[in-house]
Amino acid sequence: LGVHIYTTSQRYVEYLSRTAAAELPAIPRASTLAAEAVQLGQLLTLTLNRASETFRDTVSWRCGTESGCLAEKTDSLTLSWTPPIALAAQAPAAEAAEITFTVTTFSGETCVGSSSLELLCPIPADVTPTAALTVSDRMGYLQKHGGYIQNQSQALAKVTAAGAYGSTVAAIRIRCGSLTGLGEQVCFALERSGAVTVTAEVTDSRGRTAAVSREITVLPYAKPAPRVERVFRCDSGGSEQADGEYLCMQFTARLTPVENGTAQYFAVVQVHGGTQTRRVELTDYAGQFQPAGSVVLPAGVDSGYDCCLEAADSFAAVRSAAVPVGVAFVLLDFYREGKSAGIGMRAQGQQRLSIALDTDLTEHRLRNLAAPQSPADAATKQYVDTLIAELREQLNLPG
Repeated sequence: LGVHIYTTSQRYVEYLSRTAAAELPAIPRASTLAAEAVQLGQLLTLTLNRASETFRDTVSWRCGTESGCLAEKTDSLTLSWTPPIALAAQAPAAEAAEITFTVTTFSGETCVGSSSLELLCPIPADVTPTAALTVSDRMGYLQKHGGYIQNQSQALAKVTAAGAYGSTVAAIRIRCGSLTGLGEQVCFALERSGAVTVTAEVTDSRGRTAAVSREITVLPYAKPAPRVERVFRCDSGGSEQADGEYLCMQFTARLTPVENGTAQYFAVVQVHGGTQTRRVELTDYAGQFQPAGSVVLPAGVDSGYDCCLEAADSFAAVRSAAVPVGVAFVLLDFYREGKSAGIGMRAQGQQRLSIALDTDLTEHRLRNLAAPQSPADAATKQYVDTLIAELREQLNLPG
C-alpha cells in the first residue's frame, strides 16, 4: 500500500509504503431449503437452492425421536415427501408436529456446510380419541321386565376410551337425560319415562373430543296406590251388622303392569291403640293390577281396629292410610261384677264408663277432672295454665 504525502502548498514531502492482511468473511456455500408446511399425511414439496450447480445435497428429517433420510447427494432441486400421520405421536399434547429438515452440501466428497428448516405440520382434524359406550340396568330389571323401569332401574353407563397417535384421555363426561357425571363408569337414576339419550364425550390431551350416544327406552312406573274405601262391622257373610263379630274392608288399588311383574295384597288390621297386628294375604287378588274387592275378617266385639291395605309389586310395597272401625255396637250395657257401664258399646274394664258414641254436652262443662297421666288423657284449663306459667318463669318472660 503506497501513500504520497503533500504539504498544504502541494509540496511533496515523503513517500511511505506499508502492507496489511485482513480476513474476509466466507461466502455461504451450503444449500438452503424452502417449503410450505402441510398437514401430516399430505404431500410436501422441498425446494433446494444451491450455490453451485456442481454441488450435491443430502436431505434428512427429524421429528421427536423419529428421523429419516429423503435423499443422499442428490442433484435434484425439488424433493417430494409425505410426512406420515404416525408422526402425530411425537406431539401428544399439541395440534401440530414440529419437523426439522437438514440439508448437508457436498463438493465432491468434501462437506461444504449445512442448513436446516423447521416446519410445524398440523395434525389432521380427524385424529381424535376413540370411545365406546355400553349402557345396562344395574338392577337387572331390563332383562327381567323387558325394559328400564322409571324411578326403579339404574342406568349404568360404561365408557372405553383411548387417545389417537400418542394422545392420552384427559376427561370423560357422560350425560343421561338432564343428568351429568364424570368418569369411565357412572350410574344414573331414571326419573322420566320414554326415550332417553345417553351420551359419552371423551377429551384427549390435545383438547380434541369424540362423542358416542345410545338411546334407551324407559317404561312408565308409579308405586302402588292402595286405598281402603270403607270398613264396617258385619256377620261372617259380609252383611253389615252393627254388633257383628267380623269386619268387612272394601278396597281398591292401582299397580303399574309390567312384563313378568307381580301383584300381591295384604289386609293389615291393628287393635286401635295397641300393638297387636294381623297381616292376611289376599290370594284371590294376586296378579291383579287394578283390583276392587273386599275381605271379611274376625273382629272382637270389645276392640276397635285400624285397617289398611298393603299392596306390593315387583319393586315396592305400600300401605294405605288406616281407616278405623269401632267396637261392636250396644246401645247400653252394664257389667255388674266390674261395676262398669257402656254406652254405644259393651261395658269394659273395672269401674269405667265407656262411650262409643259422639257426645253432645249441650254446652255443659266437664268438671273435676284429674291431672292427666297418659297422652290420651284430657286436661283441665287450670292444668294447662299452670304449665304455661311455669314455662314463662323458666324463660324469664313477662307475665
